[in-house]
Amino acid sequence: MPLTLPILDTPINNNIIVQDDFMPDDYCDYLIHEMTDISSYFPWHWGEVLPQEHANMQGVDITCPQVRNWQFSHVFWLYGNENSPYCHLIQPLINQINPDVLYRVKANIAPWEETQVTHGFHTDESYAGLTSVYYTNTNNGATVFRTVNEEGEYEYTEVESKRNRLVTFDNRIMHSGKTQNDAQFRVVLAINYFKHSVFFR
Repeated sequence: MPLTLPILDTPINNNIIVQDDFMPDDYCDYLIHEMTDISSYFPWHWGEVLPQEHANMQGVDITCPQVRNWQFSHVFWLYGNENSPYCHLIQPLINQINPDVLYRVKANIAPWEETQVTHGFHTDESYAGLTSVYYTNTNNGATVFRTVNEEGEYEYTEVESKRNRLVTFDNRIMHSGKTQNDAQFRVVLAINYFKHSVFFR
């Protein structure tokens, strides 16, 4: 099938799809072990959740103090290419999602903090595409979605972090991560991709 590139004027799809038990249990166990067990030496890198220099850009709304705008991340896939020697860890998940074009895959880990924080709302891309967030462990963190109703008012929807859950949405929807304070860590994988069957039916 020829590659059809997404176009800017494709209408935004505001549906949020939640799929529980997305992968076999043993895969979820394996993945979380490989990324968090001290014996695996999996590399995490500190960085801002939303870069402060992007605070005034369209599609970015930082809602937390700068001192709490941080997390550890690992980028598996970037700009359509492998970016990590650990890509084998995510391949079964990518196979199950079955994207036509894979843009980026990034894992984020938020260590325990006494109080929860919603870092800030953003869109992943300006063009039509999908984001899937895969939750590896259950905690009281969440992904928060912000949409605008017909009266021009913000409406918020939360999807809780539940082990082995996948949430999928149009990557132009404003959303934010929300940290946890009932577990040692919150680990999610954010997958950005395009799938023709969703946008071209």
